[in-house]
Amino acid sequence: MKSSFGLALLLLLLYGCGNHHRAGEHFRQGAAYEQQGRNADAMREYQLAAGGDNDSGYVVKAIDAIGNLYLTAGNRDEALEQFRQSLNLATDTRDTVMMVLSLRDMSRCYRGDATTQGTDTAINCFERADSLIAAARLDSLRILLWPEWIAVTMETGDIATVARMLDQDSVLMSGFTDDQGPLWLARGRAQLMVGRREEATASLQQAAASQNIKTHAAATTLLSQMEADDGRYEPAWLSAMECVAMLDSIHRQTVTANHNHVESLVRQLEVERENSNLRYRLVLTGVGTLLVILGLVTFFRGKTRRLRQMTERYRQAQETMHRNSEAYVAEAENNIAQLTAEIDNARQHNDQLEAELLTLKRQREEQRLTEVRERRTQQESLMATFRQTSLHAAFDSVGQSGNGTVGEDVWKQLESFANQHAGQFVERLMDYYPQMKPNDLRLCLLVKMGFTNLQISNIFHRTQQATTNARKRLFTRMFNKEGQSDDLNRFILSF
Repeated sequence: MKSSFGLALLLLLLYGCGNHHRAGEHFRQGAAYEQQGRNADAMREYQLAAGGDNDSGYVVKAIDAIGNLYLTAGNRDEALEQFRQSLNLATDTRDTVMMVLSLRDMSRCYRGDATTQGTDTAINCFERADSLIAAARLDSLRILLWPEWIAVTMETGDIATVARMLDQDSVLMSGFTDDQGPLWLARGRAQLMVGRREEATASLQQAAASQNIKTHAAATTLLSQMEADDGRYEPAWLSAMECVAMLDSIHRQTVTANHNHVESLVRQLEVERENSNLRYRLVLTGVGTLLVILGLVTFFRGKTRRLRQMTERYRQAQETMHRNSEAYVAEAENNIAQLTAEIDNARQHNDQLEAELLTLKRQREEQRLTEVRERRTQQESLMATFRQTSLHAAFDSVGQSGNGTVGEDVWKQLESFANQHAGQFVERLMDYYPQMKPNDLRLCLLVKMGFTNLQISNIFHRTQQATTNARKRLFTRMFNKEGQSDDLNRFILSF
């Protein structure tokens, strides 16, 4: 039992470790497929990753990625359900980044509603995400929200709110030291909306200085439009040409970067797959070895237990035989002692004839005692010889479990064995008691071979009491007098 429990625990641990690894592998494979535009394959891999260990961060990412694929396909309701699930899991694991991303993606679903209620709900998602960022004191995460938050607020036409957000954002922007080109771009667009052209120009110039080529191109385009609106066509034309060159560069760099990224992911996944296969082979080999060892231990323990049971049954049969033979010996020795006393008494009274008769009777008892001892030795030898045969195993298997039956050919073999090794036992018994029935003969054979009352009952598929009664009735039919089951045993063992 302990071995089985330990093996089961090991398998669970190995399964858990392998499941966590597979979640990450499937997620990265899905990301590679999504980069190639193979959304169906990406969906399959993300779903496999989502079915992994709930403690794995890849599960939340995979569910969010599934939602984005549904949203790309236009299935807004299913996408919203996936985002809600990722939000719940991220909340359980206290993953603030994924909580913010899930709320942002939920807002995209609500924006697709194209109603005032949908826009309000989207803004509410941004506000919830902003409160999470404030609670976690991770202000840098606002870059994940700010461009879309401003955009959805601009869609409402609420210029005052946009202006207020820009005023509140001035402190946030001053604290950023990294390249925040997309945020400056969103800020510049919002400032254009509320009519702050000078501030918008400064923000767009900050965005145009970004290392992000897309942000640079978008900011330069807006600046060229502003220059054209102001009548400065020459600078506007130069900015437009710069945008064309950058867009062409963006296209080439994007293609090259995607190609390199996909190749890198494929190579990484191939290595991880090989490592995973190797680990699984090692695990399977280890589990197989443990199962083989456990099977061998179970087999040998069962074999040892059966041998002990057979030894115990043989010991019980030997004790029964000794008890029966000892009764004969005790009775014969008692008779000899009484006859010896009577002989001495007759001699004291000069009764020569009676002394001679008693002497003859004592000799007969001594001869009977010798025969009993010889028969006991013969019986022990018979039982020892019988135990070494496959015939004994056939009867013992039925006698031990009570399952199955003994065929006629096996009974014939037992009769032949008894005739060969027990002085023509069957033939002599049938000569003395020709009226004996086949089942009576088989009962005598089993007693002669040292089987216990329980084993005989199992072989005949009877209760032990029914077998005991059968031996008593057989003794009565054989000797025409009442007797006990042990009386039949003593007779058969000495016959």
